[in-house]
Amino acid sequence: MGFNSVLSYSNMDEIDYLRQELYCSKSKTTTAYYKNQGRLKHLLKEQNIDYSTEYRLKDVKRLISEGKFNAAMYELNDLIEKRIKLSLANEYIADICELTSKNSKNSKYYYEQAVEYDQNNANANYKLAKIYLKEGSSAIALEYLNNTASATKDKDVLLEIEDIVQNKITPKNKNEANISYETLGKVYYKLNRTKEAYQSYSKALQMNPDDIYIKYILGDLFFIHNQNDNAIAIYNAILKENPSDSQIRTSKAKSLARNGNLLGANKEYDEILSRYPNSMQAKYGIYKIYEKKLPLDKIMEKMQGSNANYEQNYRDYIIFSEFLASIGDNKGRNAFYNYANKIKDETIIAKSNQENAFNSALASKNNLSEPKNRPIKGKKKPLVKEDNITLKEKEQEHKALQDRAYEEKRQIKAKVNEQQQQLNEDAMIAKERAQAINKDPKKYKEYKLTLENYLKIEPKTTEIYIAIANTAKLMGEPTSALRYYREAIKTDPTNSELYYSAGLTYLELNYEQESKKYLQKAVDLDQNNKKAITLLAFVNQKIITHVLNLAYSKYENKQYIEAFEILDKNIKIYPKNAQLYYYRALIFDAMKRNAAQIVDLQKAIELDPTYYMAYYQLGLAYEKIKDERSALVMYEKFLSTEPDEPDLVKEVQRKVEMLGKKFY
Repeated sequence: MGFNSVLSYSNMDEIDYLRQELYCSKSKTTTAYYKNQGRLKHLLKEQNIDYSTEYRLKDVKRLISEGKFNAAMYELNDLIEKRIKLSLANEYIADICELTSKNSKNSKYYYEQAVEYDQNNANANYKLAKIYLKEGSSAIALEYLNNTASATKDKDVLLEIEDIVQNKITPKNKNEANISYETLGKVYYKLNRTKEAYQSYSKALQMNPDDIYIKYILGDLFFIHNQNDNAIAIYNAILKENPSDSQIRTSKAKSLARNGNLLGANKEYDEILSRYPNSMQAKYGIYKIYEKKLPLDKIMEKMQGSNANYEQNYRDYIIFSEFLASIGDNKGRNAFYNYANKIKDETIIAKSNQENAFNSALASKNNLSEPKNRPIKGKKKPLVKEDNITLKEKEQEHKALQDRAYEEKRQIKAKVNEQQQQLNEDAMIAKERAQAINKDPKKYKEYKLTLENYLKIEPKTTEIYIAIANTAKLMGEPTSALRYYREAIKTDPTNSELYYSAGLTYLELNYEQESKKYLQKAVDLDQNNKKAITLLAFVNQKIITHVLNLAYSKYENKQYIEAFEILDKNIKIYPKNAQLYYYRALIFDAMKRNAAQIVDLQKAIELDPTYYMAYYQLGLAYEKIKDERSALVMYEKFLSTEPDEPDLVKEVQRKVEMLGKKFY
């Protein structure tokens, strides 16, 4: 049952009141806080209220509309602490700030947080644009209107943006004019006013002829609407400046193929393969060109680009069939998979024939060199033993074949994963590039010239790869930087600083597990690399925080088994983290496993003797099993840590006083 269907309950006012009280509480560990939280959970359960994230956010809207801002803030802060719907939660907090304060500073901050967590949050972008427009910062307002036009599908909002850009903003320079036309281009394109979209994008390009981002968009527009000659002209202009851009070269190849210029398209794909030999995008393009024109073996040869020494190998067919399966082309997948098996069978038969021919030749040689009526010396070996030896050899041969097949399958899977990773990285690099160009075209162009100079240097040393990677980061292409850091590592695999740089970049991209892997390697290589040690500790804590939030979310929803499994798995990874043991103890408590709870709390205290909440919970656990003396000891240790929790301290002092009368 959702919130909308329970508004008639008289208990709803009490629920709202409790949330308000919880938000206004100065401490989350006081007795009053726990009491209110328990009452809230009881009422939610009693009223059969669906407390899922979706309904919580829906109810936040109700609370805001009714002016119950503190109750709404309780829900929003809770979502943020648990890292759930961060963008939307920050947007709603900003809405509350807008309603409760004349100063837009706070609302602006939270709207910006909302956009930082999700750049496609159209509402937050649009609201920020209006704030900056009101403040007279038209240049910044334009940026957010541009983002809104990219993110929204709301026709009314798009029409409002058109009105604002055309009638309420006067561009002060070419850059602002460029963004204005670009924004209008996006608006018109989404409103299916294609002719006006072309005109606006063309004017944007006139304002800034070096704007590669606009060229990308115009090229795509021409391509989508089958204006292939215009698309090719735009793609050529981009490739003149960025010859290594495989995405644009692929689009050009598709446009050429549409015009019937298959050789030209093939040439473009060959150019991609000369730079990126494992590009599945280029290989797939070649396959689509010749799909109905050439047999599979000839298509596979063409996929090898300039590799004139290519020899048929069934593994290549398997890898390509797996790729086709991953993009949903099952017909092509089956064709390549079956052809791979055909080649494999032919290879096995040919090998078998060679072995048979060799054995026959060897037997003939033995027959010629030995007398036919040679006397047999000694006893003849039993036939059964010979059969056993033959059987054993066959078993060994069968196992060897199985091992080879397993290894081949593993290698194929690894290669497919590697190529899929490359495709994913290509897409991410293209996105980062577009954003970087859009953000600061001049700066991007300057760094790009530096990058191209480094790329021309041969042979490339570790230092050159590092310089390329660092420049790519400055350009706003961290994913591209990672590729060059990995190349640098290949040239100097024992360099701790290289692993640190890669780990830092992965962290910046929020790939925490990859970051951890590289930072751990940096520390393993150099125990004195303090930067890597510090950052590794930060990453580990960040991962653990995510784990704790996830486990606690399961715990609150009474999914105790799932919560336990999450914590149990991570305790094996981080066996010296006191928090993990503490929270697993809470799960054990909920599951009525007091003995296990006590063990985990003891372990948490062993790892962190200052963990006062562990002493408190351990005292409660001892009380539950009627071990009041041990409970008293734990409560006294809790007080000795001098926790800054006045209400909880008073509660424990009362317990110590009561239990002390029994034992002192």
